[in-house]
Amino acid sequence: QRDLNYGDTLHYVNFYLFDHDYLNFEPIFDFTARVFIKFFPEDPIYFLFFCAILTSSLLFIAYKKILGVDSSYLAYWILLSTFSFHYILFEAIRQGLSIGFLLLGVSYLVKDKDWIKYYICLFLAIGCHYSVIPFLFLPLLFLFKKQYYYYLIFIVVGVFGKFLLMKIGDIIGITVISQKLTVYAEMTSESKTILIRNLMLIGIAPFIYKISK
Repeated sequence: QRDLNYGDTLHYVNFYLFDHDYLNFEPIFDFTARVFIKFFPEDPIYFLFFCAILTSSLLFIAYKKILGVDSSYLAYWILLSTFSFHYILFEAIRQGLSIGFLLLGVSYLVKDKDWIKYYICLFLAIGCHYSVIPFLFLPLLFLFKKQYYYYLIFIVVGVFGKFLLMKIGDIIGITVISQKLTVYAEMTSESKTILIRNLMLIGIAPFIYKISK
């Protein structure tokens, strides 16, 4: 039912068509958007379609690696049925890309113990959305042998996620993180989505523990 004039989607379309000269997003997402702006300056549909394809593909590859070939068919149909969500709901574009890269990295981490590929994927994820920065510390959880440590750490990060992100951003000199979170905190709907994201972060704990060897 939505179109390019709906809600937050309109702001992204305005960025693509008019405001890209002086507005910036996370670096990798911003660079990708500007490449499409260069080749398709008057039509954001191609960029939306690319983001949808990439998000769905990343999720499918990650699920396939984690769940196996047979289970991945179910994941494929789920992703296919929600393709329009990634395509037209532009509010979720940056977050969707970020989670896609993150889950792909997690699949390398828990299946192959490959920290290098995990951090490469995480770097790409952070470049699309800063909200996954706390996952910089995820591999360290493998140093803990007790299951309840996983839950405790994830709960702390989940509950204090916004505070931690702001402090990390200030420490490493990325003040834009603090600025964005301050703006989000003043918007009721965004404050709720930040809470939901943190709860999702907590919910990932048993998932990680169960599939890791």
